[in-house]
Amino acid sequence: MCQAFFPRTAAWDSLKKALKGTYEDSVWDHLAGTTSAPFEAGDHRQVAVKVIDDRGNELLVVKPLGR
Repeated sequence: MCQAFFPRTAAWDSLKKALKGTYEDSVWDHLAGTTSAPFEAGDHRQVAVKVIDDRGNELLVVKPLGR
């Protein structure tokens, strides 16, 4: 996994406690959003997006990247 997003910001509170570190608020603000950070395309030029809802249902979609 290269990036993870929890649109509900409260989901990060447990992770912050578990990491027991100090991080800039801007890091958590970005992760609470839904916009991807820039990334380099791999050899297969595809992106996979996995969504897990509150009930644990999963959806995985793999899409080709434009050239």
